[in-house]
Amino acid sequence: MEIISLIKYLSSLFGLYQKVERIGKPDKEVLNEIITNKYSETQLKYTANRLLQKEYFYQMSGLYLEDSKERNIIMRLNRESEGKLPLFYFKRAYRFLKFEENSVAVVISKKDEKADKRQKISSIFLLSLSLLFMVVLVITKQIGLNMLYQLSIILGLMFLAIVIYIDTFKLWSAKEIEKYLQDEVKNE
Repeated sequence: MEIISLIKYLSSLFGLYQKVERIGKPDKEVLNEIITNKYSETQLKYTANRLLQKEYFYQMSGLYLEDSKERNIIMRLNRESEGKLPLFYFKRAYRFLKFEENSVAVVISKKDEKADKRQKISSIFLLSLSLLFMVVLVITKQIGLNMLYQLSIILGLMFLAIVIYIDTFKLWSAKEIEKYLQDEVKNE
């Protein structure tokens, strides 16, 4: 961490870090100034307003959406659900969402279901394998380089199991959104 902060400090002396950090990100102060300036052209104000909306939505949800209809649908569902559907659910499940005129549908294929089950089974297998290695390590009581090698394998397997299991949260979020949408249809 010290090396990174040193590099940031040295690059800030030359003004490089701020320039590199802002590449591809609209400057909110400039956009606000364009919108509020009475001499700005209408088309320029419209474009600046759209960019500002996209940037604020991206900061709130993590989704950088071009289409304002999609943003409005997501915000409406988030507001109507009263906290049951946080914005990060939509970020996770975005690839399963199909936006239509004024609604959203969740499309989960059988292939996605099977992949989710395989991921859960794989993560349980890797976690149990790492626990088995841990028991073997404790029973044999080996000390030295061999123990460090085994410990690194155990931690690597645990890390891999956790990463694979976290990937299943995408489908889980999509199912939560689908359940809410079905409940909404039943209540109407």
